[in-house]
Amino acid sequence: MIYVKHAEGVKLASEALADHVAVLVERFGVNLVYVESNMGGDLWKQVFANLPCRLLLHRHNSGSSKEHRAGQAFDLYKKQKVKHLQRFSRLEEQMLAFPKVRHDDILDAVCNGILLFKNNSGGRVMATQRRYAEV
Repeated sequence: MIYVKHAEGVKLASEALADHVAVLVERFGVNLVYVESNMGGDLWKQVFANLPCRLLLHRHNSGSSKEHRAGQAFDLYKKQKVKHLQRFSRLEEQMLAFPKVRHDDILDAVCNGILLFKNNSGGRVMATQRRYAEV
C-alpha cells in the first residue's frame, strides 16, 4: 500500500525552496527526496545540498509522458493500492481535470512518487513501514 501524506504546489526561489523542503523532511520523517531533474539538472544537488536525507535525481526519458505516468498511477488507485491520508483539494482538482488542466505539477509529482515506490527495485528506495488508519 502506498500512502500519500502530503501534496502541495509552491513557487519559491532556491534557498526558500530548500528551507521549505527541509521543514517537510523534518515534519514527515523523510529519508529520501526525489526530484525530477529534467529542468535544472545538477543544479538541484546544490539547492538541496544541506538536506538531512538522501537526494535522488531522476530524468524522464522521452518515452515516459505525463499521460503515461498518470495512467500507471491511476491504475494503482483503481486497484486500491494508493490512499490519501487527508484531502488534497488542489491535487484532486488536477486529477479530475487531467489531461486538460492548465497546471498539473502537483499531480505529476504525486504520480512520480507513487511510481517510484511501485517500481522500486534493487533497494534504491527505503521507506519506513507504518500502520495508518484507513481514510
